[in-house]
Amino acid sequence: TVVVLESQNKNRFNVPLNSAVLFGLLYNPNNNHSEALKGYKFDKVSDMLQRGTLPLVFRARKGHQDSNPGSSIAANELLVLKKVCTKLFGKKVLKVYSVTTGREKTLNENCIGHFSTKPRDVSMYLPEIVKHLPDAFPCKAVLFNTAESASAVPSKLSLSVVTLLHSSINTSLVATSVLERDLENARLLDIPIDLDIQVRVVGTDEMEAWRLRKDTSYLLDNFNPARLCPYVSNPTSRGVHEVQSELYMNVRMNQEDRYRGIEVAKPQTFHVPSHYQCPRSVGDSNPQSTKIVCHPSDEEDTLHSFPKFTVSKASAGVTSSEQGSHRRRSPGYDYVETNPTISARLIKP
Repeated sequence: TVVVLESQNKNRFNVPLNSAVLFGLLYNPNNNHSEALKGYKFDKVSDMLQRGTLPLVFRARKGHQDSNPGSSIAANELLVLKKVCTKLFGKKVLKVYSVTTGREKTLNENCIGHFSTKPRDVSMYLPEIVKHLPDAFPCKAVLFNTAESASAVPSKLSLSVVTLLHSSINTSLVATSVLERDLENARLLDIPIDLDIQVRVVGTDEMEAWRLRKDTSYLLDNFNPARLCPYVSNPTSRGVHEVQSELYMNVRMNQEDRYRGIEVAKPQTFHVPSHYQCPRSVGDSNPQSTKIVCHPSDEEDTLHSFPKFTVSKASAGVTSSEQGSHRRRSPGYDYVETNPTISARLIKP
């Protein structure tokens, strides 16, 4: 899952849901960016209700104790507006969700919380925005770093107002190079499924089929999204590519958070039983296992050309026709190296 971000100069980027970047949504009732960046302050809920447009998210800078625990708030509690309700005698209350405590609350007009809408004060990670504010898109926001990742925000997007357009699901194929033997340090190439390349299916013998299944099983068991090396669109502007690369690479390191928004699906027929032993000799080609050999288009062997690689597939329903095979042009993608300690060797088709 990604959130599509549009910069001030109209360039668009995909931000993964497990991004280490914090996003502060802008409350801008007067259509004045300068005021919105400074944030608005409301001493009481009644002050907020006087506004024609209420903030979607705000932080209480002061605690307020009510006779009803469900109407009490603590200092620095982050609150998301759900709806405004009218009670008896025309009194209004705010139905909110506390991101801090994970509870829904009802705030009366006399609730004093010294509420702030300053973007830094209301900043959240993308999963929280997508979950609790699904109807907020499109919305304006400012990007912030965290103590955990002091350089997660690309410099070209720092301190600028961006637009979060919508969330969507991107599907890609994760594969390793046919040349890889060190699985622990192997590059996990993250390849868009709509990439315009030539695909040719070739058979494998029994020994190689066993190795491919065994290696794939290991990679599935030890999958780490922080190690993904994505291919990204190669635009005319090098700066745009750099920004997209940084957004893909800077993900949260916490074991739970790094998997946010990511679902790994293995081929339905892939299975390596515990008793599956290595063949003693090389037999006939295994019709249940294939390799997909993908070649780049006829392009120069430059930094941005594709390495030759082989993708392991097991009974994935892949078909091919030798007579119908043809070479197609790639629109141009760049390879994002997330492990700089390993050099890449590019091979011409």
